Amino acid sequence: MSHGPALAPDAPGAPDAPAVRRPSAVGASRRTGWVMVLTGTVGWLASFQLTVDDWRLLRDPAYQPPCNISPVVSCGSVMSSSQGSLFGFPNMLLGLGAFAAVTALGVAVLSGARLHRRLWLALTAGALAGWCSSTG
Repeated sequence: MSHGPALAPDAPGAPDAPAVRRPSAVGASRRTGWVMVLTGTVGWLASFQLTVDDWRLLRDPAYQPPCNISPVVSCGSVMSSSQGSLFGFPNMLLGLGAFAAVTALGVAVLSGARLHRRLWLALTAGALAGWCSSTG
């Protein structure tokens, strides 16, 4: 069944070609997936340990967390300060959720998922915000 003569795209009277949409999903390599899984898992474990240390510090103010390396590098004083609870709850709880999300996304990338570009941008913005809040 014919639908009429085919016109070349630049021929006079030819219909405009439909706009080509860029794919909104972006693939990543398996290496990226493994890095996300490994760093997400290590970050989650560190956040969990800091959460346990924070609870111990709340029970016993004399408790010395193992992350107190020196008088200059000390996490116990930060945990008990206002900087340790940015949104009214311990910052380590943010880390538990954020690192679990990174690990889950890493597993998705390893399984071949192509994540939406906005998700990659949100992941990058979250990593930047976490880095800025921990170094600031």
